[in-house]
Amino acid sequence: MVMIFVLKIRSANRYFHCRFDPPLRVNPGDEIRTTCTYYFLSSNETIFFGEGTSDEMCYGFITYYPAQNIALPYCTTWKTVEKCKRYMPQFGGIIDGCKWKDFLSGGNEYIGFMMIELAMHCNTTCSLNCTEKVRNLREHECLRGDIGDFMIFKLQRKYPSISLIKDCFQENKSDNLKAYSYCLILSLAIMYFS
Repeated sequence: MVMIFVLKIRSANRYFHCRFDPPLRVNPGDEIRTTCTYYFLSSNETIFFGEGTSDEMCYGFITYYPAQNIALPYCTTWKTVEKCKRYMPQFGGIIDGCKWKDFLSGGNEYIGFMMIELAMHCNTTCSLNCTEKVRNLREHECLRGDIGDFMIFKLQRKYPSISLIKDCFQENKSDNLKAYSYCLILSLAIMYFS
């Protein structure tokens, strides 16, 4: 692995231009990775990726030549969900077992089922009953991991209450961690005083 450069910019209104002379050679199989650390501290709301300068974003633009053997003119990622994998034919529209196009289509019965489950078991808070239902809903291959978060991100404009699937799942993880920590401390205390 070769580090090309490290850059710390805290504003989308500032950019950095770097020209390599001589040019860097990128061979088939090489990877170019960008690591971003987001830095938005003034909100209590979840901040999603966006294309406006007031949103969190991380872009790196690379100009290369010759322009050949590329199916898309650009490839972006949302967390670990790569646009190239979503649209390039050799991947078949499947990411981590999720047929994402089918899942987002208007005729998807699972989305209707999710909305009914959320309406029946969840209100605006993450009750115990709600977090249990959310845990079950998140078992679907299109609702696990980063692809699941991406599906929720895409669907929440049309179905705002779907954000409960993410929020209550995160809260449930937090509750599990608290319970685990409590059990660990209790176990250590019993071992120490025994």
